[in-house]
Amino acid sequence: MKPDSAGLFLCDHGFVVPATTASSCNDWLPDVCVSEGIDALLPGSEPELLPSAAAKDRFAENGIEVVSNPEAIRCTRDKLMTVDDDR
Repeated sequence: MKPDSAGLFLCDHGFVVPATTASSCNDWLPDVCVSEGIDALLPGSEPELLPSAAAKDRFAENGIEVVSNPEAIRCTRDKLMTVDDDR
């Protein structure tokens, strides 16, 4: 997120964050959730879904529920897997 992004000014607290592709993304986010009293994380964009879901255990250690399932995300991104799972 860029420091002049509109979303930073449309909420109570805003944070400039590294890209979801950055390896450090899920290292600092649980700490921010704890310091801000956040107990559930619902990723808001597709690039955030899989990294957040993959780090569910790290969030859970801090009492934070990640509303995202890594296997469901992989399945919905793979049309053949989606069809196979539907049978």
